[in-house]
Amino acid sequence: MTGGGLEHDRSVREAYARDASGLRRVPEAVARPTNAVEVAEIVRRAAGARMCVTAAGAQTSTTGASISDRGILLSTRAMARVLDLDERARTVRVEPGVLLGDLQRALAPHGLFFAPDPTSDQECTVGGAVACNASGPRTLRYGPTRAHVRALTVVTADGATVEVRRPLVEKNTAGLAPVQDPVDWFVGSEGTLGIVVAAELSLLERPARETGLAIPLPDEQRALAFIVAARESPTMRPRCLEYFDAESFAIARGDAGAPSWGPKAGAMVYTEETTDGGEPPLDAWLALAEAFGANAADVRVFDGGAAIREARRL
Repeated sequence: MTGGGLEHDRSVREAYARDASGLRRVPEAVARPTNAVEVAEIVRRAAGARMCVTAAGAQTSTTGASISDRGILLSTRAMARVLDLDERARTVRVEPGVLLGDLQRALAPHGLFFAPDPTSDQECTVGGAVACNASGPRTLRYGPTRAHVRALTVVTADGATVEVRRPLVEKNTAGLAPVQDPVDWFVGSEGTLGIVVAAELSLLERPARETGLAIPLPDEQRALAFIVAARESPTMRPRCLEYFDAESFAIARGDAGAPSWGPKAGAMVYTEETTDGGEPPLDAWLALAEAFGANAADVRVFDGGAAIREARRL
């Protein structure tokens, strides 16, 4: 299969031969469509030629899912437009090549955000997040990408373009119910059932205040017990709870330039709280931490989005 926007130059194919897994697979051809019509045409022709198609976004996958040494590597990076933003409905429709970080920056002036926060959020694409059902630290509160996808436009293996949408009201009465929403067939399917060419996403209002806490604790057992207690607390509502063992905490100390931070701690827990107004429940967090052996003087507080972003680089 030649022509039709396919690139066979070795240097181009080499440029798409690796992802974050460290694996290397050089595809037979590369396609870089700029719109859904081109995607459908490429897939249709590939089906006729009995060639496989592997979809790729920013290739931040650590599993080798976005590389192949057979058939066509179809990159959606050139499809990076925000198609529509409905502030009232709190939804946005985007092409798959939009970077998550760029999407968040576009939403910020409107007081909105997309909840999923994979660690590669400044590098990965919306299409990739949908394909692997990406999650991140804040999945504890918000859930994975699946929970925030309202509708998808997908090109299937025969080149047909279909739209699947969640119902406004889910069936919850007597009678047979569908096993799964059609949107969920594609979210997390890694492009095996079709290539996402547009996604309608649900958004949330940005909280008025965000606060992060890094809490050194004496040892692993008390750190894990602290996490369980925090989740069960009626006072606190953590949106993430991340555990650092002794070795990880030592690395964080070094990155923070604070080798003496929590000198007697054998573990650390990082958490975040949000409020729509008023003060976060810091006293409750400190009291709980002390109940599990923490030294309140070692607890670090990160107030505001910029401080939290800096904390998450540790």
